[in-house]
Amino acid sequence: MRFGKILKMERSNKMVNQEAFLRKKIKEMNEQLIKLRKENREELTQLLYSNLSGKANLHNLSAKDLNDLIDIIDKSLEGVKKRIKTIAAKNDDTSLATQMAIATKAEGSTMNENFNNEDGKANAVIITDNSTTN
Repeated sequence: MRFGKILKMERSNKMVNQEAFLRKKIKEMNEQLIKLRKENREELTQLLYSNLSGKANLHNLSAKDLNDLIDIIDKSLEGVKKRIKTIAAKNDDTSLATQMAIATKAEGSTMNENFNNEDGKANAVIITDNSTTN
């Protein structure tokens, strides 16, 4: 009987050690994932600015990369809107609505420049995801 208790205690200790090991590995993998996502965001941001300056295009990006790029743009727009609200709160003479209209018009103008050809006609962009899932 004593031997059975010792075996149970050893198994319990092994399980605790394995659980601690797995928790540590999960934590390390999560930290690595956060780091890789940050690096990817930085690369996509650089690609975005290169595209806006005409030095690169987005035609070869996967659907996932394009969705990540959309998230980056959305977060940037949120930051711009917060900054506009901060400035509007400091400036009594300029209304928030005027600043938002100016920002929206500038954004639309930039998008039109990037998506229109020389004739002023919109370029067609077709996004396909050629990856297969098992």
